Amino acid sequence: MLPISKSAFGIPLNELKAGTARLLAAGDRADAGFWRWTLSLIVFCVAFCAIAFAFIQAIPWLFGEETELLISGETPFYDRSDHVIYTIFMFAFIAAFLPAIALTMRVLRLRLSSLIAPLDQVKWRIIGTTAISTFCFVVLSLMLSLWASTPAEDFYFDPLPPELWHYLPVIIIMIAFQASAEELLLRGYFLQMVGRLTKSWWAILLIVGGTFFALHLGNPEVEILGWLAYLDYALAAFLFTIVALVTGRLEYSIGIHIGWNWSVMVFDVDPVSSPDLYFGFGTVVYSGPLNPTLSAATTQILLHLIIGLWCLATYFRQENRLQN
Repeated sequence: MLPISKSAFGIPLNELKAGTARLLAAGDRADAGFWRWTLSLIVFCVAFCAIAFAFIQAIPWLFGEETELLISGETPFYDRSDHVIYTIFMFAFIAAFLPAIALTMRVLRLRLSSLIAPLDQVKWRIIGTTAISTFCFVVLSLMLSLWASTPAEDFYFDPLPPELWHYLPVIIIMIAFQASAEELLLRGYFLQMVGRLTKSWWAILLIVGGTFFALHLGNPEVEILGWLAYLDYALAAFLFTIVALVTGRLEYSIGIHIGWNWSVMVFDVDPVSSPDLYFGFGTVVYSGPLNPTLSAATTQILLHLIIGLWCLATYFRQENRLQN
């Protein structure tokens, strides 16, 4: 009689444990003690303060008299060009942490690539394929949701005017850097720190996923969408972290994060009904009520499930091909 392998969330435990061990191999390889990890954290905090100070100083130069509103988070109603610049500015702020993370890793005698693919080479093709596929999944899902459950009067089409098209390459690249920075910080550096305390996949999932969830609670979506925003961030925290733990590398979670955030180039929220949620890039603009619904929650759950299963199926298929 064949032994029945234990599983969690439908994933074999041996795969979860093996993937977690591979992911933590980066920190294990550093062979750094408590004080070196402490020094790395101090370096990152100093870099964070320097970056935050630099961006705060840049706000008056870019936005002039609207500075106080920007710093307080009360985004005023600009023309579309100003909104686009503001969106790029906010993504650039997070992207600026990439060199800070790289400097922090130097303290540990590690490279950023070792966080992405411990003991292996970074597979850029996985990041690109996953990002494009995730973007297509998200766009298709939201299009179907609009068609099935949203009255025609609650959305309109407002493509980016030709005079602003030169911003598209900038936002595409900046979102890629922003999403990569978040992944390298949370499921890279921070996860490796947690791994010095515990090798348990479920403890890492709770701590790292919970930290990702908590860091996003200050976003305006939480106050506006309520429990639906909590659900979205909880699903994202689980999806990004579990995919990283199973695969033992960050290409998939980075790709998912990039592709998901690229959706701001297609979907947006009307600036009059909700200026805090307006990015300025979206072609399809929603202008209806922002009340959370069960249908929206169901769509989000199914979307996260589909993307997660697609990533894991792709990973296991590639692993089987390599083994054969």
